[in-house]
Amino acid sequence: MILRTEQPPTIHNLRNYPSEVVDQLERLLVEGVAARQDPRRNNFYDLDHAAHTFFVHVSPSDGRVTLLAKWQR
Repeated sequence: MILRTEQPPTIHNLRNYPSEVVDQLERLLVEGVAARQDPRRNNFYDLDHAAHTFFVHVSPSDGRVTLLAKWQR
């Protein structure tokens, strides 16, 4: 599936990743990014891009994105 937002989302950065990481995630969400929904948790996704994977939660009530983790694939 492709996860895409119409406007730049509000991103909550729990682990204080550098601003470059948050900016990259924002761009990916606006452009559209390949996403895999977590089968055990609603609204949690793995977002794959190039050599990295982002693990996020998307709030169904307000669309806010919480960046939970990022790692190299």
